Amino acid sequence: GSACCTEDSRGGGGKRRNRFPGIACSALPANPNKAFYLNELPSRPDNLIIDEMHQEWSGQYDILEEKHGYIQWLFPIRESGGMNWGSQRLGDGEAAFMSQDPACRARYLLSYRMMLDFYGIQLVDERTGLLRRDESTIETNFGGSAAHWKLRFRNLKYHSHNNLRLSRIIQAHQLLGFPKYAKSLVLFLLGEVLGTGELQTPELVQSVPYWIKYLKSKEEQ
Repeated sequence: GSACCTEDSRGGGGKRRNRFPGIACSALPANPNKAFYLNELPSRPDNLIIDEMHQEWSGQYDILEEKHGYIQWLFPIRESGGMNWGSQRLGDGEAAFMSQDPACRARYLLSYRMMLDFYGIQLVDERTGLLRRDESTIETNFGGSAAHWKLRFRNLKYHSHNNLRLSRIIQAHQLLGFPKYAKSLVLFLLGEVLGTGELQTPELVQSVPYWIKYLKSKEEQ
């Protein structure tokens, strides 16, 4: 499978489709992360261009929890793709372009908002990156209601692979021109892991030094 000839992830019963007939199904073009963020290339293995992913997966928490091949496309870094063989590490030229291009930056912000919502967090100020818990109330499976952040924090605590996703997001912020977002996310997580204790699990506590390390300057660290 490849980005242009893969299973349709939207319930098509395993239907395969070549969305770019001019490209061989084994091919991956140069600068795939840039092409993905320009809406020109669907991701592997889910076969969604980025606008489709934002539209169809936002708020779909089961999908965002259970699928493991999208996070490398939404938040590319210089390391290899981890659990997704079909993704490519972020190139220097890609990072330079994506950090300056208005369309890429706007889509990146949507990616970040989608994942923050998945974690029960709200972006209060796009300029500073200030974050807070999402206090909105949602219905539970048992007929009651609870604060959105409480339910999403619970998911985060019990699915530790999200720690690596958070690490990737922090690194991508630094690489793609959003250092304030990296700092604000680290500060928010520190507050909930070591301050309030709402996210205090052994795995999350162990992640703290890595998150701090990803902040560039010695002063920030």
